[in-house]
Amino acid sequence: MKIRFKLLTITAISTVGIASFSFFAFQTLNLTKVTGPLYETIVQGKDLIADILPPPEYIIEAYLLSFELENAATPEEANSFIKKGDQLREDYETRQAYWTESYEQGEIKNLLTVESSRFAREFFKIRDDEFIPAIKAGETATAHEILIGKMKPLYEGHRANIDRIVSLQTDKNSKDEQSVAKILRVRTIAELALAFGTIALTIVASLGMTLSIDRGLKSLGGNLREIADGEGDLANELKIATKDEIGDAASDFNRFLAKLRNMIVNFNGIGSRNDAIAADLSSSATQISASVTEITATMHSFTGMQQRLDDEIKTSATALDRISSSVESTSNLITDQSSLIQETSGSVASFISSVDEVAGIVERKKTQTTELDKRANQGSQEMEETSTAIGEIQTAADAILNMLGIINEVAEKTNLLALNAAIEAAHAGESGKGFAVVADEVRRLSETTAENADIMGESLKEAIAKIRTAADTTASTNETIKALIAGIRQIDGAMGDIAGTLTNISEGSGEITESLDRLLDFAKKTDDSMRSVTKETKGIKSSIATIENLSAENTSGMHEMTAGMKEIESSIVVLSDTGRVNAENAKAMKDEIGKFRT
Repeated sequence: MKIRFKLLTITAISTVGIASFSFFAFQTLNLTKVTGPLYETIVQGKDLIADILPPPEYIIEAYLLSFELENAATPEEANSFIKKGDQLREDYETRQAYWTESYEQGEIKNLLTVESSRFAREFFKIRDDEFIPAIKAGETATAHEILIGKMKPLYEGHRANIDRIVSLQTDKNSKDEQSVAKILRVRTIAELALAFGTIALTIVASLGMTLSIDRGLKSLGGNLREIADGEGDLANELKIATKDEIGDAASDFNRFLAKLRNMIVNFNGIGSRNDAIAADLSSSATQISASVTEITATMHSFTGMQQRLDDEIKTSATALDRISSSVESTSNLITDQSSLIQETSGSVASFISSVDEVAGIVERKKTQTTELDKRANQGSQEMEETSTAIGEIQTAADAILNMLGIINEVAEKTNLLALNAAIEAAHAGESGKGFAVVADEVRRLSETTAENADIMGESLKEAIAKIRTAADTTASTNETIKALIAGIRQIDGAMGDIAGTLTNISEGSGEITESLDRLLDFAKKTDDSMRSVTKETKGIKSSIATIENLSAENTSGMHEMTAGMKEIESSIVVLSDTGRVNAENAKAMKDEIGKFRT
């Protein structure tokens, strides 16, 4: 498709687009204008709601609710009406605040927010302060008087202002609708005129620009065909007929021809120099080829020496690995030995601590044994004193037993005397009765004394037997205490020997610990030395590895250099051939460039 048809197509599309936009804009305006169908639907919906619901700014519902409150049957119903009345007042105040803030200044706003509001607020005040308290108090007559006498006039005054507001607002709405309808008619005619004018102007301008562009392109195409069909005449420039982009393109093409003429002149000079360079290049290629051959031979010799060096490096690395392994094994043995020495030192320290603890225990036991010896000696002395006292008690008991024998003998004799006295009293008859009574009492007393003496004798005999047993036990206990004292003294001596032995063991263990410490210190120093040797060995090994890597890289580099030399040698041959071909091409290019006229 030619540019002319493309531009005409764009013009047609733009014209259709503008016409379509204008048509849809006109349809949308008719559909949504103030007196249009959508507007009428919205107005009907608002009117329907206004007809059904009581408006918050009109207190008729609050007024009618007051009559229902007056006739409420129960307190619960009355409370429900009161709550609803409070909500109506709150809604009224909310709408008052809205219209006070948003409505334009004027008579309607004054009637709505000042005049009618004054009656409404007074109405609500009397209702809340007088009417509702009277209802709650059950004063129905008073409440009715307030409703009719005070609240009704206020409602009527409010109603008169509301009627006035409705009348004024209706007139205002009618005038606003007429004004909007007039503006819509004028704007619609203007928009249609603007749309058609724009379409016409677009068509004319598009046709004019299309013809101008078409003429310029035809002129440019003719000039280019003259240059293309000519005999290489670069002096034939394009004619610049316009000052638009086509003229700029022709000017740029003329500058290109000027540069191309300069390039052709330069190419002629370059061709002459290229002939000389081709000759020099061929000669240099021959010399370089000989030098490359010598370098290749030298590289082969150097590669052999490098291989021997690699073998020596590998031998050194193997020997160093064996040395490093031996050093590492020795270091591990020293580490194990240090661990064993530390464990032994810890065990010896624990043993010394145990020995010191046992020595302390032995010392305390030795002290206790000495104290026990003292107490045993004291107990032995007390047992001897007790034995002596028991002997004295036994002697006294024997004396008392003898005295009881004497008492028994006296009692028997007294009993015989009493018996004889009783016999004599019986012989005396009546005169001897009193004496017989005395003799009888004496006899009973002697019998009682004899019985008590027997009882005391038996008890004393038992006491003497027990005293003798206690004396024997005391003697045996004394012998046992003496044997215990001898054993305690032997234990005390043994404790002393043990304490001395433990002291010697502790001193010897201390020497062992010192020796172990010195051995451990020596092991640590040896381990440090081995670690240093290991570190140095690793450093040498790393250096050898580095040298080996460098040698490998050097060898690889030699092989690459050798291969590179071969490639260079091949490239020189190719270069020589290329130089020859280049000379031929330069001659051909010089012949072709000579055809252009500058």
